[in-house]
Amino acid sequence: MSTDDIRRLGELGKINPPLRDKREQAALWRSINDDTIISSDHAPHLIAHKLTGSPGFPGVGTLLPLMLNAVHEKKITMEQLVKMCAYNPSQAFQLKNKGSLAPGFDADIVLVDMKKKWRITAENRLSKCGWTPFEGREVCGKIEKVFLRGKLAYDGEKVTSKPGEGRELL
Repeated sequence: MSTDDIRRLGELGKINPPLRDKREQAALWRSINDDTIISSDHAPHLIAHKLTGSPGFPGVGTLLPLMLNAVHEKKITMEQLVKMCAYNPSQAFQLKNKGSLAPGFDADIVLVDMKKKWRITAENRLSKCGWTPFEGREVCGKIEKVFLRGKLAYDGEKVTSKPGEGRELL
């Protein structure tokens, strides 16, 4: 997103740091290197809270679809995406058994259909906040299944894992 989106979003567009113009956005894409980490500051404020000034976007559910779309648009490679979203964070935070598909690792796997196009909407997000700044954006790359430590956690439509099945990493 860029400052071009502020008119459309109004008060919903307030985030810290603030949205930047297209020139700065392009510079960020150019600055990607082997140490880059892509993450989300998930801030799923209700619209009522956003209208009173709460900064942030609900982002954890759209980070991967948007980055898969960047792969589709050839802004990055799939290898870069995996490194920036899985391997590099696991190294930076010294997370044992995370960030790779290898013997002894946790088998955290996301299966994706890179040919499937779809639209991001508030209705197809799993967040309770009821909105997304990416409303109506078409992306290419659909998450089909997610496995957490080898066990199905998302079946393409709904979360299948139960509360409490997570595990502290640090």
